[in-house]
Amino acid sequence: MQGDKDLLELGKERALEIISDPETVNMLLAKAKQASPFKNSEPQDVYANRIVGLIKPGEKITIQDIVARVRSQGKSSSDTSVAKITGHAR
Repeated sequence: MQGDKDLLELGKERALEIISDPETVNMLLAKAKQASPFKNSEPQDVYANRIVGLIKPGEKITIQDIVARVRSQGKSSSDTSVAKITGHAR
């Protein structure tokens, strides 16, 4: 049990070091913002138009294919959101 207490104390000390350094805090916040799923979010109508624009009339395409196309444009996407836009149950 002493090892657990030592580890917790070490963690507290490290956390204080991190939050006491503005440069580190800024770097971590920038990293979190970059990783956020909301970073590249766009209004629903814009997203829907993007999806529709990726599908050629009469084309047989899977939801996964559409997601891959959206992601290849540097935008985030999911099977669920594409299914919702296209009206296909997931």
